[in-house]
Amino acid sequence: MARSQELLSPAFQDSGTLHAYFSTISEVELELDTWRTRQVNEWQPHTLIGPTPGGICSGELDLWPGHIETYYDLYVASVWNTYRKCHIFILDLQCRCAEKLQALLAGDSKTSSGEQMRMQSEANELARALASSVAFHLTSLPRLRQAASAETHEVDHMLQEVGKPVGGLLLVHPMYVLSQTSILSAEMRRYARRTLRWIGKEMGIGEAIVLAQVYPKYPQPNQ
Repeated sequence: MARSQELLSPAFQDSGTLHAYFSTISEVELELDTWRTRQVNEWQPHTLIGPTPGGICSGELDLWPGHIETYYDLYVASVWNTYRKCHIFILDLQCRCAEKLQALLAGDSKTSSGEQMRMQSEANELARALASSVAFHLTSLPRLRQAASAETHEVDHMLQEVGKPVGGLLLVHPMYVLSQTSILSAEMRRYARRTLRWIGKEMGIGEAIVLAQVYPKYPQPNQ
């Protein structure tokens, strides 16, 4: 982390070192990209409810529009979200590195704008997948499974029962990463902060409230 901060700081101007660093993190990104394809079907996330076009608001907990996914158990869900947050973090480093290389080389960089758009698109897709696990972590799992066969208008009521605090604890750091990552949309970063505040308030996890108030040092519009 300290190394990336040094290389991406305005004071660092060595394009050769920066390009070598970009190549290294690109290799890590490739390994992360293949990880998900190696998981057995039992460990894969499965759609429980959805898609929900406008999202579902369960009390003060608003769920990201799209699918609600379920997992074998909370441990498996946390493994997937650890993978997602790491992959998002690496994609963010790649994109910021590519942008700085383009600036240093006056646009004469091997990384095209199309490749940067691919990184941004993939990072936001990973963030949406992470967000689809929020209900599984934060609501009552028996009620969540009942909601899968309920009428649409009944789902909100069935998801108002708060789950075990361990689910919130496992979700705190992945949500924090989403709230800090410049490659993601401002809407997703705000959603992550709202979720952290909800975890702190409803589950009594003070760390979540503290992290919801932390903003990154590098500029991010519409935080």
